[in-house]
Amino acid sequence: TRDGMLDVRVRARGETAPQTLTVARVINCTGPASDFEVIEDPLFAHLRRAGLIRADALRLGLDTRGSALVDAQDQASDWLFALGALTRPAYWEVTAVPEIRAQVDTLAPRLMSGAQWRAGAIVQAFSDLGAGI
Repeated sequence: TRDGMLDVRVRARGETAPQTLTVARVINCTGPASDFEVIEDPLFAHLRRAGLIRADALRLGLDTRGSALVDAQDQASDWLFALGALTRPAYWEVTAVPEIRAQVDTLAPRLMSGAQWRAGAIVQAFSDLGAGI
């Protein structure tokens, strides 16, 4: 930086060589924070510390298989699921009702089929989240 300005290297779409721009501000237009390695929302921070979720490799959201959340040991959960924007790494643009409805359509039969619900694990995972949630 110099005189409050910042040199930023960008590569325009369709170009091969980056160019340097001197700017006063950089604005993140990628949407809400999605790096679950650092997000300190109490629910997600607790799930991360408990090893029940992990961020995807590119830090776009949560790592999932189907809608099942993947834990720190690379195991897909049989009781913890995500829909919508949380599944951005697997489905990219899943923010509108039609895409989310398709996810629900896939997940609902699994939930209704008598999948092994581990009530004890659910209670244990969520029992100490605190009153701030």
